[in-house]
Amino acid sequence: MAYTMKIEEPIQKARHILGAMGYLDRIRIAFDEWNLRGWYHPHIHDYADVAADVCAAARDENDRNESYTMADAIFSACFLNQCLKHCDIVKMANFAPAVNTRGILYVHPDGLVKRTTYHVFELFTQSMHEVVVDAYLSGENEFSVRRGASEVPVETVDAVATRRLDGRALAVSLVNKHPEQNRTVEVCLDKLLPNQPVVLRRLSGDSKDAYNDRDQPEAVRPDRIEYRSGKGMVRVELPAHSVNVLSIPL
Repeated sequence: MAYTMKIEEPIQKARHILGAMGYLDRIRIAFDEWNLRGWYHPHIHDYADVAADVCAAARDENDRNESYTMADAIFSACFLNQCLKHCDIVKMANFAPAVNTRGILYVHPDGLVKRTTYHVFELFTQSMHEVVVDAYLSGENEFSVRRGASEVPVETVDAVATRRLDGRALAVSLVNKHPEQNRTVEVCLDKLLPNQPVVLRRLSGDSKDAYNDRDQPEAVRPDRIEYRSGKGMVRVELPAHSVNVLSIPL
């Protein structure tokens, strides 16, 4: 969760460098590869002294599905949120790899496992829209996590709002990073009528360490909840450590 607060930093740094050089409107940012977790590849510099089967066995650690928990889903959703917030300059962001090792899918001889990160991409591609709109968060929105010997402040709820090209629908990504506490969020829109149906698509598990595997392929999966709006507002509950997309017709 501390790493989620570092995603924006290189984007802003690149923006300022390009601006200072006069290239802000000519050069865009591409994240050629990104992921929360690096590839586990021991003995990479001493192959001559290590048998091939030993190297291969060590790299098989990359395929352990219990490594890819709801924490990976939270980080990935926050990364996508930052790409959307800075979409004027971030034009490409390639998750790597796609299959096995650190991928969103784990493929085995009998089928495949959709990891938590797979469902994040599914939520965003199926529910978010083309135009990013201005949005802001107010209220208490911070907790602390321990990183090494120090306490790091972390934003509890991360959010970004998008609108359909024809202006007839809004989709809001709402990520609750807190590992134990639910959060209640009110999404306020001046023109939202009372008793209007809205849908929350939610990805969560029974703990921050929840993951999918061959024997539990749906321990983490999206579900769908229907709400009704109040006048100019809709109130939704975000479970601990969850990724949510709220869909509002306009």
